[in-house]
Amino acid sequence: MHPALLALGASAAGTLTTARLFRLVDGPLYEPVRGGTPRGVGIVPALVYAGLVPEGGVPVAILAALGFVDDALGRRFTRLGVEVGHLARGLAMLLVLAWCWYHHGPVTGLVAGFLPQPANIVDTQPRAFTFALAVATLACLPLGTLDPTSALVLWAALAPYVALDLRGRAMLGDGGNSSLAVAGLLAATRGDPVGALVFLTAFTLAGAWYRFRVEPRLREYLERELGIEEPTLMDAVWDVLTGGALGDLVKSLTFGRAEVPECGEWARRLGYRRLVLIGRSTVGERLRGG
Repeated sequence: MHPALLALGASAAGTLTTARLFRLVDGPLYEPVRGGTPRGVGIVPALVYAGLVPEGGVPVAILAALGFVDDALGRRFTRLGVEVGHLARGLAMLLVLAWCWYHHGPVTGLVAGFLPQPANIVDTQPRAFTFALAVATLACLPLGTLDPTSALVLWAALAPYVALDLRGRAMLGDGGNSSLAVAGLLAATRGDPVGALVFLTAFTLAGAWYRFRVEPRLREYLERELGIEEPTLMDAVWDVLTGGALGDLVKSLTFGRAEVPECGEWARRLGYRRLVLIGRSTVGERLRGG
């Protein structure tokens, strides 16, 4: 039997079961949004892919396992004063960076280590991750780096989730979005450094464009929650690249601003306001005093 058919069958059973099970759990694996949405169901297609594509399964399994720790226990604090989720997710990103660096070189390693950041932000909105992953994969086709078998297995494993995602009925969660984005990266590029850069660029731009133009919830967030008047597409791009708790933590230690900065017309067009603005994540709320 073709591994894609195995992936489809195993993922269908696991994804649908997990989505139903998480609805019964009163905790972080069930978000009270869109009428109630199970999150973390991406652990199933990620592990199915990792089991069927051994050559690229190690980084996918690492991100899936440690990312699921973030999904299930993320808001709890360690004795170091860092949230369990931040610690687990950061460790996973470093391990994947090292693994891909060793096997595919520094460029692909750095891209794979960073890719979970935009993947996590894009996954906050229904259908955006599916769209971004598809666009990024297609963008790599002219390079001739696509691994057809790995790509077929990935999309077969994702198909049951996509069916739920199209109706806004599930979220991949940290374990799913980070691992499946890296799976897509390796399947579309076979570790090629130029392909890795193309994939990251296409994924980021597609995710930002979808959230800003197609279903403009990000525009509303930028205006209402962050106070950025008349946001631009580049504000959306920087939101995808620097949003969330991880981005806010980095900004708090570097050039971050707690209030919307004044800037000129070109800086506004290039998204300077969102680039430096600390957002409304768990870290951002504490830093902004919210």
